[in-house]
Amino acid sequence: MQTNMIKILLSVSILLTSSVFAGQKVDDSKKVKSKGVVEIANVSGKILLEGWKKNQVSVKGELGDQAEGFKFETKGNVTRFEVEMPDSNYTTKSGDDLVIRVPYGHKVDMQGVSTDFIIKNLKAGIEVESVSGDLTASGIEAGASLETVSGDVTIEKASGKLKLETVSGNIEGKVSSEVVKAEVVSGNIDLTLGSFRELTAESVSGNVHVKGEQLDNGSSKFSNVSGSINVTFTNKVNARLKASTGPGGNIVNNISDDEVQKDFPSQQRIKMTLGDGSGRIKLETVVGNIKINGK
Repeated sequence: MQTNMIKILLSVSILLTSSVFAGQKVDDSKKVKSKGVVEIANVSGKILLEGWKKNQVSVKGELGDQAEGFKFETKGNVTRFEVEMPDSNYTTKSGDDLVIRVPYGHKVDMQGVSTDFIIKNLKAGIEVESVSGDLTASGIEAGASLETVSGDVTIEKASGKLKLETVSGNIEGKVSSEVVKAEVVSGNIDLTLGSFRELTAESVSGNVHVKGEQLDNGSSKFSNVSGSINVTFTNKVNARLKASTGPGGNIVNNISDDEVQKDFPSQQRIKMTLGDGSGRIKLETVVGNIKINGK
């Protein structure tokens, strides 16, 4: 009798423990119009966002252990999904694990605190902000703004205007966007582009490596305080180019016969006109080297 009671108590204890620590399951959807806006907000975890053909916003997965529930509503053309958390005294150790699908015609605005976002196959544009988390995107057709404070930004197969920013992390991309802005405080930038018209690649402490085709009348700027800059133009560029380093830096010119000039005490600079000079190219580093490659 006593043994059976102990077994029952143990079973109840296990069930109670499971109910306390298991996150709430989510399996919900809303019918929406073919075009609109989807807003997503959560505190921590991982969210996979995918575009699809259905005029429906679908959310499936599991909330984090400390989530109190969620709000999911549609008003007019705006659909919002938000994970509800306690007002205080919570941690971000165990977060949400969700898959959210939205119609191709919907623009998406996502915000997270400690959240990794994975974005796939969106055709109407997206804006993402996370305080601490990695942002990974592919199949973006109408531009994207991806910003995180502490995390990496990775994007491929994207078109439209791109804004990529992180404070502490790396930016890596293989895209065909004509307008790209990539900024890092502490980290590297590595971009492989198609034909671009406007490009900014700036890192305070880190390397900047870019490869792509600058269009006629286009402009590009590459800069850092500490690190190397390596740029390869895959076409015959028409632009006026100016590059400079701080003390101890070197410039390697593999794009023309122009000679590098040396300034006191140990700085280097170079100016040149490529083709008809219709575009602009500027490269500058304070502590580092610059390498310019091209046809």
